Amino acid sequence: NKLNYAPTPINTLYNDQTLKQTGIYAQNQLGFGNLFVLLSGGYDWVSTDYVSPFVPTNAPGPVLHKKQSKFTYRIGANYVTDSGIAPYVSYATSFEPLLGTDSVTLNPFDPSEGEQYEAGIKFDGRAFGDDVKLFATASVFKITQKNVVSTGGGVLPVFGTQTGKV
Repeated sequence: NKLNYAPTPINTLYNDQTLKQTGIYAQNQLGFGNLFVLLSGGYDWVSTDYVSPFVPTNAPGPVLHKKQSKFTYRIGANYVTDSGIAPYVSYATSFEPLLGTDSVTLNPFDPSEGEQYEAGIKFDGRAFGDDVKLFATASVFKITQKNVVSTGGGVLPVFGTQTGKV
């Protein structure tokens, strides 16, 4: 027996979006003896244009416009000892614009934002001589991201909603 499958008709616009992103970024590393401090920051401007999803292809809805912007930064410190051991700490924030429309609220997705805390220790074996090729890192970290999009099932697995924080 041969099974016959009928194609799923696509008679609505699912995705008609334009994203423009512009940003600036600056970074500086400062050294104070064996202590090194890294400072960086950036600012992003995002503009999206999109047609309301799931409207008939022969009569698309109005083009909707959304602007987003965000300052993100990173700071870290690393102390390099003469023995090759280097403890470090860092903190960073993030911003990621998301294309799409929430299938529950029908609003455009908010950007995803995150933050990371990290601490660790690095070891560079070159302190034992040029013939030692050893580099090791151990770290602990916590990364939190909010406005995460989860997709759901259906005839077409294209529906998503912002579920919160991970």
